[in-house]
Amino acid sequence: MSSVAPALSDPDRGTLLHDRVAELEAENQRLNILISGLQGEELEHGRRTNSMREDRDQALARVVELETSVKSVERNLHDRDLKIEVLERSLSNGSADTDKARAEGEARVRDLQSLLDDKDALLSSLKVSLALKEGAETETHAHIIAKDAEINLLETRVKKAYAELEDERRELGSQVNALRHAGQVRLCTGTYPTVR
Repeated sequence: MSSVAPALSDPDRGTLLHDRVAELEAENQRLNILISGLQGEELEHGRRTNSMREDRDQALARVVELETSVKSVERNLHDRDLKIEVLERSLSNGSADTDKARAEGEARVRDLQSLLDDKDALLSSLKVSLALKEGAETETHAHIIAKDAEINLLETRVKKAYAELEDERRELGSQVNALRHAGQVRLCTGTYPTVR
């Protein structure tokens, strides 16, 4: 048994079309809003991506800058360590030079003191001999004058030796002080003054 659908009248058909068009327009508007939202999200996503790229580029540049700074600091530390080694060697050498100069100075002072003691002993011996000869009746006046001259000459030499000894002591003291000072200056400044 066939059923025949009732035919729609033109006004009903127009209403249906009108409703369908309204639905399609509403759907179109909704899709446009959705597309606008998606486009806005895409733009925001693009902005965020660009911002993240800029942050990444800045971070990479900062890393390169920090690596360069670290290398510079390492070079400076290495240079400082080398300077410290040089200063320590200089101080060690300066101490050795000071000790050597002190030992040499003390040896020279001992030698001069020994020489001075010998001259003092000779002078005393000559004075005793002169006193004995002055008491002797066989001694002539000319011989006594000659011995006085010898004694005066020896006294002059002894005084000169004393003066030389004092000069040597002062000079050695100055050299030792200069070496000490030079060692301190080298430590503080890294320079090497000449001791004269």
